[in-house]
Amino acid sequence: MTMKRTTGLLGLLSLALACNGGPAATSATDSDATETETGGETTGGQTTDDTTIDPTSTSSPGTTEGPATTDNTTESPTTTTDATTEDPTTGSPVDDDTIYDIQGDVIGEGSDVNVLGVYVTAVATFGFYAQEPDGGQLSGVWVYTDELAPILGMLSVGDEVDIVGTTAEFEGLTQIDVTGGSVTQTGDSGVTVPELRPLDELGDPVTAEPWEGVLVRVEGDLLEVVDEPGWDEYDVSDGLSTLRVDEQMFNPYDPDWADDFPNFGFGAAFTAIQGPLNYSADAFKIAPRDENDVEGYVAGPEPGLGVEEMAPGDLVVTEVMYDAGGCGDADCEWIEVYNNTGEEIDLKGLIIRDEGDDPNYQGLIQVKTVVGVDGYAWLARGTADTWGYESPPDAFYGGDPGWNNAAQGDRVILRNSTEIIDQTGKWSGQGNADDGMAWQLTMGPPDPLENDDPNNWCLAAEPFDPNGDMGSPGQANPEVCP
Repeated sequence: MTMKRTTGLLGLLSLALACNGGPAATSATDSDATETETGGETTGGQTTDDTTIDPTSTSSPGTTEGPATTDNTTESPTTTTDATTEDPTTGSPVDDDTIYDIQGDVIGEGSDVNVLGVYVTAVATFGFYAQEPDGGQLSGVWVYTDELAPILGMLSVGDEVDIVGTTAEFEGLTQIDVTGGSVTQTGDSGVTVPELRPLDELGDPVTAEPWEGVLVRVEGDLLEVVDEPGWDEYDVSDGLSTLRVDEQMFNPYDPDWADDFPNFGFGAAFTAIQGPLNYSADAFKIAPRDENDVEGYVAGPEPGLGVEEMAPGDLVVTEVMYDAGGCGDADCEWIEVYNNTGEEIDLKGLIIRDEGDDPNYQGLIQVKTVVGVDGYAWLARGTADTWGYESPPDAFYGGDPGWNNAAQGDRVILRNSTEIIDQTGKWSGQGNADDGMAWQLTMGPPDPLENDDPNNWCLAAEPFDPNGDMGSPGQANPEVCP
């Protein structure tokens, strides 16, 4: 449900988002599977006397159909596509398409729409969520503006807006693409109250579908983090069902939130989470907008051992991708490490260097990265914004070091602040012959002395990514070289 308070118009501020070739076909709210949700700047174009802004827009990838809407889950008000209202500037009647009809397939994909008097419920990097005043199922939608849209810096939660755009489906997500249309602020809506829904309803793709794009809320005695699938997303459970939580607008894994959410990760919990229901990478996900949308935080357990407590041999480097083939080295280099301690560990603070052991040229794990007993961690160069593989690693260590893939080769060194925990033997680059093949330690179980000898390593022969690169990141390697 929503409540509206009457206010004066905001000068009918019209923010037209035009592009040369008409509306773009699709967009993305996430960067899952190549998703990048954070960052980006808003830039404006020329401003005319009627406050119209024209940014440069870009098109997006192709579309796919999402889950079907079931007939027995729709509770939205009866709507029609031929409702009309008056243009406040001319007094002429204009069509009023509704989000209900867009989400209910009354208005088909690729249709030009004019949606009037809906409320902004969240603002993200590439667009915003809008919702009908009466709420309920089928009342919310993602509005794609492109990362260059200046409107994102001018919209706030609670704004009432008119939307002119084109309906589209992007990898199962219904949206309104306004890169060739407009968004006009028409007033203030007051507060949109989240729809309280059972967690099992939103965790089931069939019953969740009518709530796509709607501001929803789940509650429980404890909503515990039970899985961390990557991309800084996490699954919470009430003990019976699970629901994924999106990092589209708020990310408690960010080091800036470490003091507010200590030991966040597996075993941490909340008592309530709210936000729009997003859909990406084949999953419905509740997307908190800020720290106020996650309530009743309970810190996760302390790992058994931290990096500063580790001794030589407690970690074993078991795999190195020093010469990626399907994507650039700067975006796709990585290492794999094995937990040899016999207890759960946290790799936050782990220092990664190459043969030069140079503190000015090192990587650092800056986020909590828990590895279970006899577990493996996939640690990657760069950041999530530049990552070139389909699956996410367990953590990133930054732009340095870059591994030498020339004939003179290189080695990996792992350190804490006082000593070396492990280092590998030295590999030798083989030109094009080793492109896209990880260098694997084949002796089992992993041993910190055995990995010092290059003769105990060989090049991987099994692909792990659709681009064809070979290796077994995050899991045990073959025991015998091919």
